[in-house]
Amino acid sequence: IKGGFLGVDIFFVISGYVITQNLASGQGTLEEKLKEFYLRRAKRILPSSLFVILVVALLSRFFLAPIYQPRFRVDALWSSLMGANIGFGLHNLDYLQATVSPSPYLHYWSLGVEEQFYIIWPPILWAAWRLRMRVLPVILVIGLASFAFNLYGIAIDPVASFYSPLTRFWELLIGALLAYVT
Repeated sequence: IKGGFLGVDIFFVISGYVITQNLASGQGTLEEKLKEFYLRRAKRILPSSLFVILVVALLSRFFLAPIYQPRFRVDALWSSLMGANIGFGLHNLDYLQATVSPSPYLHYWSLGVEEQFYIIWPPILWAAWRLRMRVLPVILVIGLASFAFNLYGIAIDPVASFYSPLTRFWELLIGALLAYVT
């Protein structure tokens, strides 16, 4: 699709599928799977992510306008906490209009949404399985609520809605649904 739209949305669907499939299959108890999942995730994402944040912070100090340095430091902090999407939403940074002095951390927003899903979704699955609830209705209810919140958010504040994990989780839950039905 022209302009790169839909790419991150497809990535979210794939990500939701992979996490749900990993947690639903394999050996060991669910607690063991959760522990292993979070450990693998931390080993895979944190070193490279934090390294890039640090290198960009150092380089931006020399190559980017000093007037923006305070904002870039805040963006680096949000990014290192896997919350760049929240920081950009709070600062009302329009991703699609960020042509003047965009943050060098702008693309960390999608990693923030993904990591926030990874914090929330596994415990929800764990609780559903523990309580012997059917997973399909859980996926559908949360997914539809997220989609409705997305539509509402777009109408009242499109920029905040773009970055909000609550308006994006439905995309990851489409992947969870696909993992569940396959």
